[in-house]
This record gives sequence, C-alpha cells and structure tokens, in this order.
Amino acid sequence: MDYGNILSRAWQVTWKHKVLWVFGIFVALSSGSGSFNGGSNWTTDGSGGGGNFPQPDMPPQLREFLNSPVLPIIIIAFVCLALIIALAIFLMGVASTGALIGGIDLAESTGAVTFAQAWAIGTSNFLKILGLKIGVGIIGAVAIFAGIICCPLLCLVVPGSIALQVIAEFASFAIVLDKEGAIESIQKGFNVLKTNFTSVLILGLILFGIGIAYGLVVAIPVLIAFAPAIIAVMGSTREPNMMLIGATALMFLCLIPILIVVGGVYTTWQTATWQLAYRQWTSSPSAATNEPHVPPTQEPPTLMLA
Repeated sequence: MDYGNILSRAWQVTWKHKVLWVFGIFVALSSGSGSFNGGSNWTTDGSGGGGNFPQPDMPPQLREFLNSPVLPIIIIAFVCLALIIALAIFLMGVASTGALIGGIDLAESTGAVTFAQAWAIGTSNFLKILGLKIGVGIIGAVAIFAGIICCPLLCLVVPGSIALQVIAEFASFAIVLDKEGAIESIQKGFNVLKTNFTSVLILGLILFGIGIAYGLVVAIPVLIAFAPAIIAVMGSTREPNMMLIGATALMFLCLIPILIVVGGVYTTWQTATWQLAYRQWTSSPSAATNEPHVPPTQEPPTLMLA
C-alpha cells in the first residue's frame, strides 16, 4: 500500500470539497475532539479554617448570591441545558458521520458533492450508525467494568479500546459504503482489521505521529492565549490584573471558533484517509482506487455527406 498516496489523496479531497468540513466539525465535536478539558483544586493557606471556603474575603454580593435559594435552580437549569446541547451535538454527529463518509465517496467517484447529497446519505443511515455507536459504547463500558473487577485485565483496556475504535471506524464505512447492517458491519470491521492488521497498524502509527504534531501546533496558540492570565496570577494571587485576565478571555473567544474549524478539517482528512485505505483493503469497487475517475465515452458524431 502506498501510504503517501493515500495521505495526499485524502488531503486533496478534503481541501477541494470544503462542504465536507461542516460534517467534520460535528463529528469532531461529538467525539470530544473539539472540546477543552480543565480542572481546578481548592487550596487553603495556613490561616484557613480547616479547608472551609474563604467567605470573609468574598464580596458581599457574591456571598449573598451563593447563599441564595435561587442558586440550585440556576445550577439545575444549566445542567439540563448542557445535557440538551450535548445530546443535540451527539445526534448531529451521528448524522454527520454518515454524511461525511458518503460525501467523501461521492467526491471520489463523481468529483463533486453538495451538502444536500451528503446530508441525505447521513440521514438515511442515521439509525444504523446510531445503533453502531450505542453498541460500541456498551462493549467499551463492559470491557472497562471487567477490567476494574479483574485487575489483570486492565492492561488490555488501552489496546482493546484502540482496536474497538478502529473496528467502529471500519464498521461505519461498511454501513454507508457496503450497505451493511449494524451487527454485520461490526463483524466486517473486525475481519478487515484481522486480515490487514499490519497495514492498519502502520497507517495507525503514521496518523498517530501526525496527530501528535497536530496537537503540538494547536497547543501553541492556546498557550499564547493563556499567557496574560498566567502573568496576572503570578503578579498577585489575591488581586490579579483583571485586564490581563480579560485579554485571555477575549483571545479565547476569538480562538475557539478557529480551533473548531481546524479540528473539523483535520477530522475530515483523517476520515478520508481511513476510508481510502478501507476501500483498498476490502477491494470494493469505488473511485477510491489508484485509477482516476474517467467519464463515460461517447460515440463520435458521424458526418453526413451529401
């Protein structure tokens, strides 16, 4: 397999057919690729009262708000809204998965794809891809639970989850490209992985290395955006420079949409790479082979001589 050709052709499809980025964005968001994770720990100094929240240093308005009975209602409403948004993004991600795969196939086979064409493919395969994702999620949860119960199995959780993710990717291709059912697609995905294990491993390692480079590049603007807030906190932990913190917030407001789009483009390219490789591994008839798409020939017009 010519891995360089696969990677370059996937990028050509991604860059030429920018309508696919829309679906790539929702696939990335639904899989967590476009989200930020963070955490904080409460600490107390030596004068603290046994780890209690430092209420004496709080503004009266904030203390009154935290003690207000309205606060639990606000928290519950916020959690419900977050769950609704998360569910909507997940369902859009399910439909966008089929749309992205179908759109890539159309781009390869016909040289053109529209949003409506790709979306129709995504919606027509919605239930099967939804069943696939639910099934894969259940399998993953059972595997993790088994690893927790039986500690020796924990060493198999990471490689097992990677293999399950690859099988799920191939199963999605089988549903959209080969018209397989949800259960049959998992079986086919497993067979493709088993039959082409070495090639899958090599391509996976290549994409893993590219993913590390991608993460490092994305981390640069994120660190730059964090820099003003870090400087403000280092200057004074009790009274940090609010202008610097505001600058960080403003930069993140500008940066997050850019990162979401970049993540969508990267997801589109990554999906196209696996899809082109899948076509070769399964020897399925498609334009995703090394042969370019050739339009049907027409009979030359005959000359009518008087």
